[in-house]
Amino acid sequence: MSQNLFFPIYQQLEKELMELSRFITFDHRQLVVYSTKIADMLLRTVSEIENISKELCKKEKIKFYDSKKHIRNVVYFNDYFLKLEECYGLSSRLVNFIFENCNENIFDIKLSPFRKDLVIKVKGKEKETWSWYNAYNKIKHDRIKILNKLI
Repeated sequence: MSQNLFFPIYQQLEKELMELSRFITFDHRQLVVYSTKIADMLLRTVSEIENISKELCKKEKIKFYDSKKHIRNVVYFNDYFLKLEECYGLSSRLVNFIFENCNENIFDIKLSPFRKDLVIKVKGKEKETWSWYNAYNKIKHDRIKILNKLI
């Protein structure tokens, strides 16, 4: 990552989040708020997380192999995350966001976005995931169905 292509995108997303906080108070009671702006920001943010994860794995020279010890062509976000967790301990990292339109103590728990916080059923088996990643996939794959559940 000789040229940081991700930072300007991060700055734009941060700017939009600050602007959003002027219209929607960041509070536990607001976690069920739905808007097309939030959906758009979630799609763009998680897409960036996936891209950054892929680039970090390249930087760390991490390879992914199939059962026959061949380098895999298809790698999923969870695969990247497991390797990056080994390198950086992401699930234990805390995030603090401070800007003028948000009380830093508005959440009564520390934010640890890479700690899996949701259990879902996939093909009858329970799987741990991130609530934000689950929301991202639901919006990405079936926005109309999700929107109808929220209205």
